[in-house]
Amino acid sequence: MSDILSAIGILLAIITLFYEKTSSRIKNTLGKNIPTKEQEIELNKVRKEIEKTIAISILYNSIYIALFWLLIPTSINICMKSKINLWSFDLASTIYIVMNATVFVFLINTVINTILLFIRRKKCLTTAST
Repeated sequence: MSDILSAIGILLAIITLFYEKTSSRIKNTLGKNIPTKEQEIELNKVRKEIEKTIAISILYNSIYIALFWLLIPTSINICMKSKINLWSFDLASTIYIVMNATVFVFLINTVINTILLFIRRKKCLTTAST
């Protein structure tokens, strides 16, 4: 049982590290102002940075989707077979469900941030073309 909890803990730490790395980069990119059309060089730099962040975000989205897809069958199986009982608490199963829920929340958050990045990229392209 301690081996399972250790493995789940390590996996959860790696997932959280991925999320923190992606989230901080996306926040920095979304926080930058879009230069005016006259500042063409700066506008291109911001657009390229947004596109690079989108690529990284899509990579992490893919990792979260794959991980969620791998974890969901076992999570559903645990939920179907388990009964809520506070006196005989199965820690490994509960942590497994919590980890899967965490991956799902991270996935939703990074998908929303990726959509915001695409909107920001579109604003850069519209600013450059007008």
